[in-house]
Amino acid sequence: MNKQEAYECPEHGKALILYLLQELQRVYWNIYQRPLNEFVPIWLCGDIQYRFYREEQTRPNLSYQSVEIEWYKHPGRGMETNIEMDEVQWVSWFTACLAQIHEVETKYLIAQGLK
Repeated sequence: MNKQEAYECPEHGKALILYLLQELQRVYWNIYQRPLNEFVPIWLCGDIQYRFYREEQTRPNLSYQSVEIEWYKHPGRGMETNIEMDEVQWVSWFTACLAQIHEVETKYLIAQGLK
């Protein structure tokens, strides 16, 4: 993310992102039976792109649609986004992102005959 187009992530945005990361970790575990951690440098969950933090990595850490999120070392620390959004836009983006995660999980469960 070009620093000229970086916006500080508001507290409500951080809370939504932290929940999305929990869901990504849960779904990753359900699919692969191992944790989503530094040994998985990048994971594509449908249209969501997640990258574990590494200083030498290409950014962003999380992206979906046109929104890119970056953080320093740990989620919640120094979080920035490439787009400034109001509360309604954050909730709309979060809802779409969460639906994408659940769609990936549902497709996996159907493919495994578990749903």
